[in-house]
Amino acid sequence: MLNNNNTISKKCHYKHLTPSNKGQIQAYRNEGKSIRFIAKMLGKNPSTISRELKRNSVTQMDSSYAFKNLYIADTAHILYKKEDRSVSTISSMILYSLLS
Repeated sequence: MLNNNNTISKKCHYKHLTPSNKGQIQAYRNEGKSIRFIAKMLGKNPSTISRELKRNSVTQMDSSYAFKNLYIADTAHILYKKEDRSVSTISSMILYSLLS
């Protein structure tokens, strides 16, 4: 596909991770598996797994008062839904302001 500058632009098609995928990521991370291993097992690109872990990990304090980044599938899905709603709310507000 050519864009306005007569250069070829690559159209990316992203697929969302399912709650099941997120559960598998959590299980593999709890076992200490690498991002590349998880990506291979799920048939996803390692960057997809890396982004998921970066965006949806939470910081918790353990019993020795040390902070740890944890990936919890249920929390990840809640964060994803929250982000999805905020984007659609912003889109709705922009559309409303354009129509007014």
